[in-house]
Amino acid sequence: MKHHDAEDALTGPATDASHNASGAGGSQIPIDVDGAFSTSTARTEAESVAGVQAAAAHVAPALTAEVADLRSATEGVAVARGRLTRWLLTVGRLGPRQVFWLAFGVLFVLMAAWALYTPVMAAADEPAHMWKAVATVRGQIANPEILGNREVTIPEMYRDAQDFMCNAFHPDAPQSICDVSKVFTQETPDGSLRLVSPAALYNPLYYALIGWPSFLPDNLVNIYLMRLISATIAALFFAWGFRALRQADISAIGMVSATAVVTPAAVFLCSVINPQSLEISAAFALWCQLLLVIRRPNSDRLGRRMWLLALIAVMFANSRGLSPFFLALIVISCVALQPWRFTWRVIKDRRSWLPILVTFVGTVGASAWVVLTNGLEGGGGPDAAPHLTFRYVFKWTLYASDTYVQQIVGTFGWMDTVMPMWWVIMFSVAFVASMLLVWTVGSWRERTVALGTGLIFCVLVPAVLHGREARVIGWMWQGRYIFPVLIGLPVLVAFVLQARLSHRRIPMGRRLLLSWALLFVVTHVAGLIITMHRYINGIYGSWRYITKDSWLPPVPLWGAGVAMVLFVIGMVVLLVRMVPAEDLGQDGLTADGDTPNIGVEIDNKGECKGSLNASLPESETELRTA
Repeated sequence: MKHHDAEDALTGPATDASHNASGAGGSQIPIDVDGAFSTSTARTEAESVAGVQAAAAHVAPALTAEVADLRSATEGVAVARGRLTRWLLTVGRLGPRQVFWLAFGVLFVLMAAWALYTPVMAAADEPAHMWKAVATVRGQIANPEILGNREVTIPEMYRDAQDFMCNAFHPDAPQSICDVSKVFTQETPDGSLRLVSPAALYNPLYYALIGWPSFLPDNLVNIYLMRLISATIAALFFAWGFRALRQADISAIGMVSATAVVTPAAVFLCSVINPQSLEISAAFALWCQLLLVIRRPNSDRLGRRMWLLALIAVMFANSRGLSPFFLALIVISCVALQPWRFTWRVIKDRRSWLPILVTFVGTVGASAWVVLTNGLEGGGGPDAAPHLTFRYVFKWTLYASDTYVQQIVGTFGWMDTVMPMWWVIMFSVAFVASMLLVWTVGSWRERTVALGTGLIFCVLVPAVLHGREARVIGWMWQGRYIFPVLIGLPVLVAFVLQARLSHRRIPMGRRLLLSWALLFVVTHVAGLIITMHRYINGIYGSWRYITKDSWLPPVPLWGAGVAMVLFVIGMVVLLVRMVPAEDLGQDGLTADGDTPNIGVEIDNKGECKGSLNASLPESETELRTA
């Protein structure tokens, strides 16, 4: 600020008054009220002006110093705010390894909270899966009892665990109404018994991984440990998927799309004893890793990426009965997304041959298990529901698509606890918007593959499968069964947007990603809170108090609060700081050690003017011209 400003503020009125009464020669002409000259008045006016000017000369430096200090403080606050924004949004972009560990930690905390704050056996088919796990680790994999009658022999104390599900399908009934006093008691001399498990014929891989805590003495703790192991495996595969997204430099808009189907329902399934935990998480990793290998080739890292892809594919194929079929659909979608030369470039590399062979053998083995054990029949049999014709079931499945959407986003427990529909709609907006954006900016091939994957693989295929198997197993289809294919559709969209929009600056990228991150974490927290309330007081019970007779989880309730705070902070940082820095700021600031992923300069008309700082990767250029 200049000294004139302060001086003008103080002397302005006096100067103006004197100037108005000045003559042509610049001398002051005091005039009395009668219009006559007054020498005494002139002297008085001159002395007043001189006094004001002297005061201004004394005050101005101090005032100027105070204004300067105020400006300095304001600029300091602005700088501090800018540094905070820069740290959170641009500086210090997370590397692939950091993304992996942060994603693993954040998702494990969330899944562990679900595992510990949901009553045991409070998930669809969890007793059957628990019995299968207990039997598998004891060597019961393909013995005659299992293959013939679906019978497993387990310690008797695990039989009565199903008493915990006395309020299944009754969301208004809290968990406290269940009488579990006789659970984990031994009534027979040898302490073991046979019982029928609908999951007896399922692939044993998942159950062998999570069943070993059943050898420990405390049986209730054992079940929670099985859940935590399942959550650990799921968090690991999700973390691999996030790392692949980071290696692909997925943009802010792409990250919104890629995480649009990582819903509360998906996380819930990953936190209980259910092979879908492995299937869903491995499917997410499979989509991300396969698209990374094909669309973003790296000659130096191809061998390692292919081996990781083989591991993920084999684990996915052996997770559930339909998984080999879903694996084929995933491969078809990923290969069809770009010209054949992209896939051929990977296949012809010698480093890919052995991983591809391992994947093929693992998938064939998984398919052979399903065929030889007839494991897709579940607990049904020939003509278990002969009245269910293919046409009727096919139509009914198509008409129930809205129900399946709600199940995919926010349905918990024994499909009896649901989030309000407006939560489902809000979470679904990102998915729908990303699909529309692909239709706008994608090539004809990309639009066709995205639309075909959504309509054919996610809508028509479930209707056909349900219609074909209904006579054998009855009404069985649920929204969660299509998770392996559906969870990859927004990932596919994210890779398309990365190729089509990476050369453009999106001014709204920062706000969009922050808004989505907040919506994402709030929806997940709300899902857990709603579920806890359902089991503590009933879905229609009071939110204001907990009675002395209410069911309480095995860990204090404040632990859920701590877990949610850690999840919210960690997930927001993960989503925001794993995308390219230029997507987050309008000033083009870059992260430390990162080069802006801007290959062309865009003029006011949106046309390319040439290279800005670096040429685009070869794959990017090929994709834009494909």
